[in-house]
Amino acid sequence: MMPMRRCGVLLLGAVGCSGGPPPPPSPAVDAGAIVVLASGQGGPCAVAVDGTSVYWANFTDGWIRSAPIAGGPIVDLVNDPGGPNAVAFDENAVYFSDVYLGDVSSVPLGGGQATLLASDPYSVQDIAVGSGAVFWTDFVGIERVETRGPGLSPLAAGQDYSYDVAVDAKSVYWTDRGYQGSAAGSIMRLGLAGGTPVTLAQDEGFPEGIAIDSVNVYWTSVGVGDGGYVSAVPLDGGAVTLLAIDQGMPTGVAVDATSVYWTDQGDGGAGSGAVMKVPIGGGLPSIIAVNQAAPTGIAVDATSVYWTCSGDGTVRKAPK
Repeated sequence: MMPMRRCGVLLLGAVGCSGGPPPPPSPAVDAGAIVVLASGQGGPCAVAVDGTSVYWANFTDGWIRSAPIAGGPIVDLVNDPGGPNAVAFDENAVYFSDVYLGDVSSVPLGGGQATLLASDPYSVQDIAVGSGAVFWTDFVGIERVETRGPGLSPLAAGQDYSYDVAVDAKSVYWTDRGYQGSAAGSIMRLGLAGGTPVTLAQDEGFPEGIAIDSVNVYWTSVGVGDGGYVSAVPLDGGAVTLLAIDQGMPTGVAVDATSVYWTDQGDGGAGSGAVMKVPIGGGLPSIIAVNQAAPTGIAVDATSVYWTCSGDGTVRKAPK
């Protein structure tokens, strides 16, 4: 059965996993440094952060919420009647998707009335915002809508299992999990105006989260019975770099100028999750937090890492 998202040795280059046991990761940050920004949330999953606020989507109770990054009162932005599962923002609004209704909507940064931008007949999985548009995966393709809405513009069809998505000024990137029960996943790229998708990496074991910088695409993979891993490939394609192996169930991923960060849900048991990072050029992994309850979404700013724990209904942050 295909592993589903629940809401090592570091090697440079495509090399094998031999050569003895992996060295241990560096120690975790002091648990006292972890700040709980919100608790009692209903299945928090996706998370995003700007210079003042952290935003998240509660899959279970339908709330799109925010809180100050320094801590403080939680703001109810809007309630979605279905199952909101992804969140993004620009200078004007917060954007979110509903996995059950297939809707892509926006709400002002401070909250208010939601605006329906598009309805997809398929199940919206993830969204990204850039170049005046919202892009999303719907398991079978890549779609877009202008941020001012309305209307849906298909960009790519015939995908096996399009999953998470990221966008820059030129292209949209996504993970495709491939066929059920196989290591047939891929990392894809397509120009913002559409065209023919380009395969950046293939034969991946259920790739999940995706992030980009000005040089590379980064992604997490659950793996097929051989442990999860974190990888990178140049934006224009080339050799795949394996950054971390022997992970449990890596899901979300984020990147800054120095490191790649990810959430790992471990073996799926209560409190078996972790938040990890590795230098962007490769090296030993570091543990940011352990004993986490199904950590899922992850985001970073200049000083901190933010993540959601869908298992205990919290939104957390810790120093990088």
